Amino acid sequence: MQDDLWEALMTHTNGVSDLKCPHCSSPMVLRTGTLSNKFFSCTRWPDCRGSHAAHPDGKPTGVPANEKTKAARRKGHEVFEQHRMRHNLTKNACYRKLARAMRISRKECHFGLFDLEQCERAIAILAK
Repeated sequence: MQDDLWEALMTHTNGVSDLKCPHCSSPMVLRTGTLSNKFFSCTRWPDCRGSHAAHPDGKPTGVPANEKTKAARRKGHEVFEQHRMRHNLTKNACYRKLARAMRISRKECHFGLFDLEQCERAIAILAK
């Protein structure tokens, strides 16, 4: 992903980001887990358990989503990998092919950015 997209998704002020919790819409804060892994959690924790993964540099891994969308993203990645292996494609080539089929740009074509409807559409395309 390009840095300008990450900057649009997140700016830090005392650790609080512009990311919104997918469960309650409160701001999310960047934290470091017990294994030194970075992640975002809801500022209302422990009352709200909303969380979202982050890269080691603190950039979010896509866009936060609710549990149903997260499950669809996981399923989408699984179907994507099966399709990629079946057709002997690189990840980039497979994403380019999917982007064309979905009529979106390659930059927009990543499961971490998809909403539920886009995940379901991508899964249907890849399962053919």
